[in-house]
Amino acid sequence: MDLIVLDGRDRRESEPLIAGIASHLGTFGIGVERVRLGRRPRRPYDAYVALIATRDLPAELRDRLDCYGGSQSRIRSRPTTLDWLRESGVPTMRWSLARDLPELLGLFERWRTDRILLKRSETFGGKGVTMFTRDRAPELVWDARKDVFCPEVDPDDGDVYKLELFGPTVLFGWTSRVPPARSRLEDGITSGLPGAYGARAPFVWPEAIVRAARVFGERALDHGHGHISLDFMRTRTGGFEAIEANLGNVALWWTTQFREFRRNFARAVHRTLVERHGAPERPAPAPTRLRHRLSMAMQGPKILVRIAQAAHRRRQISRALARALPASSGPGVSR
Repeated sequence: MDLIVLDGRDRRESEPLIAGIASHLGTFGIGVERVRLGRRPRRPYDAYVALIATRDLPAELRDRLDCYGGSQSRIRSRPTTLDWLRESGVPTMRWSLARDLPELLGLFERWRTDRILLKRSETFGGKGVTMFTRDRAPELVWDARKDVFCPEVDPDDGDVYKLELFGPTVLFGWTSRVPPARSRLEDGITSGLPGAYGARAPFVWPEAIVRAARVFGERALDHGHGHISLDFMRTRTGGFEAIEANLGNVALWWTTQFREFRRNFARAVHRTLVERHGAPERPAPAPTRLRHRLSMAMQGPKILVRIAQAAHRRRQISRALARALPASSGPGVSR
């Protein structure tokens, strides 16, 4: 049994992760072939049990074998993923569609707010997010079927909390300090509000959130998604509300430094292969495991170099993100 890992990431961040997947699966006699995005595997696709993607995968591959990942042609709309969150029991922010301008203006009274966010579907990285006041609302253009409006979860707190999963398996939790969105508001309207771009730190999630998130992760896996991220913000009462779900193309540059993340990812892939594709649960015979360990040992020096290179890249990215923060985003701006 062999698995394809379709890799479209920077080698410095993806190779240590894929080596961990190969190391774990090899113990059970499962082979892993790493294929760069745009290339083809050594054998026909039907010779492999499944494909795991680290970045968006070409949609046509789903017709050739079972795939777990995101693809630009199959992006779920925001209303769809927000409904999935709610139905899974994940506490979710208030949101609404709006058919026209009068309905949009009515949301200001409904939510008792002076600022509203427009989040367009099929966008990511905050590029499709606009904050606006009532008097600037007539300037907006949106898709009434799939672009959502929402109030701020807490107007005084912009921090973002992430829960990453592969199916029902929790991979890692972390948080990023971010100034409140309204601190970037200029002249009543601003577009392009980035998400987690401040200082990052690991975060341990409450069990109640984890239980509901696992239900969501299983549902996402049923629809062919693999590595996903749920984004939350804190409420004024100290709880959490999900603001969106990222069903593919989740960044690796920061999380792959943690052995816990790499270990959980490998175990999640194995669990998926066991439960959905009949992969072996028990370790392979000793000779097979020995050959596998020797093969992995030969890759050791290269992986150590990649880990060092990734650490250097993380420092560069972190410095760039720090420079992007407004000057006012010091202690006390957000919790």
